[in-house]
Amino acid sequence: MSSPTDCENADKLAKITKTERAVTKSIIETFPILHLAKGLISADTSLVHIASTYNTPVMVLSKSIEKELLKFSPKSKINLVVKSKSQEQIDISQSDINNEIDRFLNLIEAI
Repeated sequence: MSSPTDCENADKLAKITKTERAVTKSIIETFPILHLAKGLISADTSLVHIASTYNTPVMVLSKSIEKELLKFSPKSKINLVVKSKSQEQIDISQSDINNEIDRFLNLIEAI
C-alpha cells in the first residue's frame, strides 16, 4: 500500500518483490484491508500506524533518521524496519529489499 503520490513506486516494488499491492481510493478504505491483511510493507507511516492498531505484521521502509524512526516506528508485535542508506530518501538496493521481504514473510509464516 502507498499514499496516492507514491503509486508508481508501490507498483514497482510489488512487481520486483512479487507481492500483492492493495489499491484504495481513500484512507478509510484501508482500515478493513489492514485489519484482514497477512502483513503490510510500506514507507507510509500513516498506514504503519493503522496496521499497528490491528497488530497486523508490518515491514516499513524508512529513511535513516534515528529520531524519525523512534517517533514513527511500527508497534505491531511482528515488525521489521528496513533503513535506507540515506537520510534524504529511501535508498535500499533491490537485493536488500528482497532479502528483507523474505525475512518478513518467514516471520509471518511462523505465526
